[in-house]
Amino acid sequence: MSSATNLYLNLYQIESNKQVMKSKTILFLVLALITGVVGFTGLSFNGIEVVRVLFLIFADLLVISLLAKLFFPNKPKMKYQPVNK
Repeated sequence: MSSATNLYLNLYQIESNKQVMKSKTILFLVLALITGVVGFTGLSFNGIEVVRVLFLIFADLLVISLLAKLFFPNKPKMKYQPVNK
């Protein structure tokens, strides 16, 4: 493969990783909101403790995914180029 093809494939993988990370962050946000509303609005049923624990798990996963996006952005890696003198 040529270097242009490798660069194209590498950029495609980076874009697909960004989409996966964004979709997981949105999924964790929605799940945390739903379980938070159900678990902490005063509803009373047998599985309310499970819903509250799920809220804590989804909220933690949301924070972790946001911190991972903040500290580890998907930037294309620089490649060394030979210098002609």
